Amino acid sequence: MESESHGDGFVDGVPVRTDGVVEGLVARVAHLEQCLEAILAGRGPDAPVEGVGGKARAKRAGTDNADARHELVTGRRGALKHAGVLAAGALAGGVVLAAGQATPASASSGNFDGAPALTGFGTGGDGVVGYTDGAVNTGVYGWTDKSGAHGMYARNTGGGLAFGADTSGAGIAVQSVATNGAAVSATTTGSGTAVTAHANGSGKGIDVRANGDALSVASANGTAITATSGGPGNTVIATATGANDAVHGVASAGAGVFGSSSAVGGKFHGGTNGVIAVADTGFGVVAQSGTGIAGVYFGNIHLGLGTSGLAPPARSDAHGPGELHCDNNAELWMCTQAGTPGSWKKLAGPATAGSLHVLATTTRISDSRLGKGTFLNHEERVIDAKIAAVPAGATAVVVNLTATNTNPGGFFAVFANGTTWPHNSSLNWGLPNSTIANQVVVAVDSTAKFLAHCEGVGGADLIVDCIGYYR
Repeated sequence: MESESHGDGFVDGVPVRTDGVVEGLVARVAHLEQCLEAILAGRGPDAPVEGVGGKARAKRAGTDNADARHELVTGRRGALKHAGVLAAGALAGGVVLAAGQATPASASSGNFDGAPALTGFGTGGDGVVGYTDGAVNTGVYGWTDKSGAHGMYARNTGGGLAFGADTSGAGIAVQSVATNGAAVSATTTGSGTAVTAHANGSGKGIDVRANGDALSVASANGTAITATSGGPGNTVIATATGANDAVHGVASAGAGVFGSSSAVGGKFHGGTNGVIAVADTGFGVVAQSGTGIAGVYFGNIHLGLGTSGLAPPARSDAHGPGELHCDNNAELWMCTQAGTPGSWKKLAGPATAGSLHVLATTTRISDSRLGKGTFLNHEERVIDAKIAAVPAGATAVVVNLTATNTNPGGFFAVFANGTTWPHNSSLNWGLPNSTIANQVVVAVDSTAKFLAHCEGVGGADLIVDCIGYYR
């Protein structure tokens, strides 16, 4: 039987105001209780329920309407007793949903307020599932104006995912927008994964845009981000406007950014710089390959090696084959055998000759018989190797020296231009009117010139042919 109310008085023995407010509250709580009972019974939220429009819920076994209404009016006590779930959040201004089977907990649509406004517990299935078929609508939308609170918070205490998002069309599974702070902040304190995104269609697994940091991810032990693409699309696309970094990875011990793939582990493109790697103490970039090639470069390559202290042969730390080091004297070394410090070969440096460049054809650059005539005793002449197209900046040239029309005995010496004869000899003879040749390497000045010095009474003629140069 329905209770009657007349102004301020009693409803089923409970003192209340009976101006219609209580009747409406009783009907709403009865409706919520029946929705929860339908969920637990597996009927779903759309099953017919009673008690709508100010009517109390149907009589249950052993309980008349008056008793049921009395329990509902008293608040949480009745909801907990008859629904068997946590409905206290709804009575306090929020909504708490619980799923006891492998189907998502469901609730009627609406706006919920409280702290928290909506909480879903999935003991065997999903806690909260949001769905929309609209192009501009949102399946689940969370908002908060508190600095320390979360607009949407997901937690998993088992082995599953704390937050799962799926898009079967060309839409976006998760979209996060921030005007100042971090759009997405993901943290894992254990060995799990903070964010896992799968995009099987033509959409995007994660799309994050912000004026500040678009995505801020931290991991104490596990992986901060794991991204997988099952289709032909890109797993992660990061775009930054202005002077900001599209991807900025910071790690205290591990890798700031790590890419692994059966094909290409990482691919970077930039209008100016594709990759900038900076390390305070370790390696800026580490590339390893089991059986293939660790690094492939296309286009112009600028390899800058910073100085690394003493020359490697004078160091006491361990090294392995293939390592390159540039010491404080700007000399480049390569390790050829592992050890402490290992075996090293000097490849280049201010005092090294550089690489040998052999001319396409041997070029005659000097012949005293066609120019200034026979060399006299103690005479020096400048020989210009640029005649053979030896460039300025060459360190040395390879030449054939030929002495002819000789006196009874003497020699020629060649050495760098601008220096004093070091009392060397490059080509010697001991018979008059003889012709004799010798191949030598001689240093040149910055303009590819060297000196020829003659010793021998009566002198001789000198012919110089250039074969190549070092640079």
